[in-house]
Formats: sequence, structure tokens, C-alpha cells
Amino acid sequence: MKRRPPRSTLDPSPAASDVYKRQRIHNSLGEKQQSQNYYNQARLIVQTTGIMSASSSGVNSISREATTLFNLGKLYEEQGQQQKSFEYYQQAYARWQNTNDKTGQASTLNAMGSLAARSGQLPQAAEFFRQALPLWREVLDKRGEAVTLSNLGFVADAGGNKAKALDFYSRALPLWREISDRRSEATTLSDIANLHAALNRPDLALKLYLEALPLRRLSGDRRGEAVTLNNIGGIYASSGDYVKAFEHYFQALEIRREINDKRGESVTLANLGFVHQATGEIQCAAAIVGAVKPAFASSRSACASTCAMPAAVTNPAVRPNSARPSRKLIHTATNPNSICNARATNALPPLTAYSPARNIG
Repeated sequence: MKRRPPRSTLDPSPAASDVYKRQRIHNSLGEKQQSQNYYNQARLIVQTTGIMSASSSGVNSISREATTLFNLGKLYEEQGQQQKSFEYYQQAYARWQNTNDKTGQASTLNAMGSLAARSGQLPQAAEFFRQALPLWREVLDKRGEAVTLSNLGFVADAGGNKAKALDFYSRALPLWREISDRRSEATTLSDIANLHAALNRPDLALKLYLEALPLRRLSGDRRGEAVTLNNIGGIYASSGDYVKAFEHYFQALEIRREINDKRGESVTLANLGFVHQATGEIQCAAAIVGAVKPAFASSRSACASTCAMPAAVTNPAVRPNSARPSRKLIHTATNPNSICNARATNALPPLTAYSPARNIG
């Protein structure tokens, strides 16, 4: 699961939320004009809500005004207008402080930390998250605390401090378990596994990936399941167990095709090609890479990776800046269980020249 650093507990009003969801659907479909129309409707509803609540007095009035400002910040954030979004968040935060609303303050600090993290301002993002953490604890909000610890882990990892990232994720994990959030528990286990893989601890990474896998399935997270299967395959490939690597890559491939994840499909195909190359199945490797090219063509971000060696262990679907463990190609002429022939029923495209792709999944 690609986790955006902060998550907040505040949502737009029901009417605005409904229009807002339609805006995001049209935006994802590339229907910019219709998306903009729904965005304008949502903004008008949010602003109207704020005007109507202005007739109230005292704390309630300030609280509703803060919520309106926060919601406008969210709308501008989704539109990609980060500066405007940040300005509204700042105004909302000031009003939450006036009402001594700890939840509102913490949510807004997380939102501002998110904007800072995405713009590369990691120290500023970390400071926002650090300010939010005691507020969540003060209101006994375990989910908010877990989210913020995960956000701090994200920032530490992105900044290259893996030991600190490991500490933050490890503190978030028992909180996810306490509130029975299986999806977030699985994601955090994978985050921790990614770090151990990067720190050259493959056995521990594998243990954690295997622990995360049934949680992915239990929570219905198909994309996360494919990511985890792919990462397990990467650990086995790095250790030279190509049979198990193939089995896990193939399971990941089937899921990625099922959910139409073209970028993930290209990554896993490249990994399968690496396995065939490493076991001497050069023709199978070439055939698989022939299937990688059209999948890469549908993902601009993946195309830039075609010149490097495949078989990394981590996946940006788990973490956009996840660390990549060291990779090595083990040259061998062995042919364990004739991997290529074992999947003969799955037709491969015509042979093409072999061109390895870096495993970014």
C-alpha cells in the first residue's frame, strides 16, 4: 500500500464529501473539466457551511470555522495547490489552538507535515509530526498516535536514518495490533522488513514479509499481497533459492494482472526474467523480457529503470522512498526443477533480445 505520510481524522461535511468523491473519480479518469466542476461545487458547500456556522457564537463558531478552513485545505491539496493548502491549514491550526481542540490541532499538524514531506522539506515535516504526537497521546487516540509514528518513520527513512525509522515503525506496530487494524499492521511489518532487507538482514526481512502476507489477505489488500509476494521472491532470489523465488513471483504476477497493475506487472516480469537468466534459462528470460516491454510502456515512471540490474527486494507501493537492499547476480548454470518447463502451460510471447530491468517492486 502506498501510504501518504499523514492521515487526519477530519473529513469534509457529508454533502461536500459526496461531491468531493465524484471530483476525485473524474480526476482519476482524466476528465479534468468535470473534475473541476465538482471541485468548485465541493468548495462552495464547504464555504457555505462556514458562513452558516458563523451565526453561532463562542467555541462552537471557532471550531466550525476551523473545520471549514481545514476542509478547504484538503480540497486545495487534492488539486495540487500546496501553497494555498498550507495557508488554510495554518489558519485552521490557529483556530484549533484557540479552542484548545487537541484532535483538531494534531490532525492539522499531520496534514502540514504531509505537505512538507512531499515537497522534500523533511526536517520541517518531522517537526510537525513531533508536535502532533503528544497531542494524540493526550486525547488517548491510538490510531492518531500510530499514524504519526509511521509518518515519523517515513521521514526518517527518506532522510537515510534507517535505525531511527526502524524505531518509529516498531513503536507503531503494537498500536495497530491494539486497534485491530490488520491492513496497517501488514503495511508496517512490510516497512520494517524493507529496512531489515536494506540493512542486509534477509532472514529477518523474510520472517516479517511472511508474517505480513496472511494479514494482507485477511484485509483484502490485493495490491499489498502482490507487493509482499514479490518481496518474498526477491529474498529467495538473492539467496539463490530460485524455485521458491519463481513461485512467489508468479503468484505476484497473477494478482497484478488481475488488478490491472501494469507497473507492478512489469516489475515482476523483470524479476522472473532474472530468475530464468540466473538458472541458465536464457531463452525463457528473453521471452519474459519481451512481455516486460509493453507493460513498461504503460508506466512512464517505470521506463527509466530499464538499464539497471533486476532483483531488488522492496516495492514503492509500500513506501515511495523505501530503501533498496544490495543486489547481486549469482551466475549459475543449474536448472532447478526445469523452471521454464514447469510453467509451459502459460504461453510466453515470441523471443526478443534480453534487456534486464531493475526490480523496483
